[in-house]
Amino acid sequence: MRRVALVVLVIVAVVGASLWARARVAEACPATAAATRLDPPVSSNGAWRFADVAVGSRHYSLEPQVMADYGAYVRPFPWPESHRVGVSVTVGSTVEDAVRAWRTTCLRVVHHDEAVERPAVIGADVLTRGDGFRYRFDGAGGYPEWPPADLVDVEMTVLVDGSPFLIRLPAVPIVPMG
Repeated sequence: MRRVALVVLVIVAVVGASLWARARVAEACPATAAATRLDPPVSSNGAWRFADVAVGSRHYSLEPQVMADYGAYVRPFPWPESHRVGVSVTVGSTVEDAVRAWRTTCLRVVHHDEAVERPAVIGADVLTRGDGFRYRFDGAGGYPEWPPADLVDVEMTVLVDGSPFLIRLPAVPIVPMG
């Protein structure tokens, strides 16, 4: 009987450890070569932030959004969890090839002294058009539940034509949703 209990305990520990490790691997950003740091000027219009950045001969407009869904949506099963903070970045350019050359690989959010990074989720080259611009929308979720109206810095690791860049967008407010 003790052997059976020990085997069951070992199986539960191995399964629990593998689920924990799998979740940590899913949260890890892909490795890139040393990135060139870019700190573009950021302008604001209320809660919205905008940055213009030049990467080589390509020019981009970046618009980060940090959202916290504090609506009535709570997942009660299998364990309670409310919605966490999510980040999206609208990447625009007047040249479609420039937008296609852009790949966001990692989004890091710095809240006070806490920095949390997540791999970016990118649409399958879904580009939209408007006002003479081409846009792509990159983002990540699963950040902690930080309070709305707090300011965070958004750091993006991107590849443009295969070259890595680190772009810092400071003082982006967390906007409540819901």
